Amino acid sequence: MLKGIGMTRNRDHSWLPAANAAMNRLAAGDDQAFNEVYQALAPRIRAFLVRRTPDEACSEDLLQQTFLKLYAARRSFTPGADVLPWAFAISRRLLIDDIRHRRTARAAIDSKCEPDEVPPCRWTALHIDPEETLARCELRTLFDREVARLPEPHRRAFELVKREERSIAEAAEILATTGAAVKLRAFRACVAIRTALADAA
Repeated sequence: MLKGIGMTRNRDHSWLPAANAAMNRLAAGDDQAFNEVYQALAPRIRAFLVRRTPDEACSEDLLQQTFLKLYAARRSFTPGADVLPWAFAISRRLLIDDIRHRRTARAAIDSKCEPDEVPPCRWTALHIDPEETLARCELRTLFDREVARLPEPHRRAFELVKREERSIAEAAEILATTGAAVKLRAFRACVAIRTALADAA
């Protein structure tokens, strides 16, 4: 028992000061520090998500959302604080929201109507009305336009990873670059697209 406790206490955290320093630089406006933050935290957050999500695609999507949120909230990071608990808190909130969303959607799809009711269509069961459907179509058009406007390296990384659902390794091989470069390009593409869509909204 004591041995187990000692092993936990002696876990290697030598990487953490560098990660904290990189996050401090990122919060101060040095976007180049993002890659250091990602490299340090991504394996640990991915391991946390993999144990709690139904498949690899879901965990990878939540991982990317975590870093989108982290980047968007970088100015609110407290200088000198530990970045790991802050990043885990972001990831945990996204995970909880995702679980709730999947449960609500599944319950809506699986719900039964009364014998004398007209069976609702799938969109109605998911509480999507025609106006929202039209808005989604318009949003999709805007989304496609913003993807086309991305710099070529960012657009290709985004399309391979998000649209074609290629693995990071496959995308890196196709683009003749590293996995870290693919992740960074796809991430920056996501930031640009979400910013454009938010401005339009």
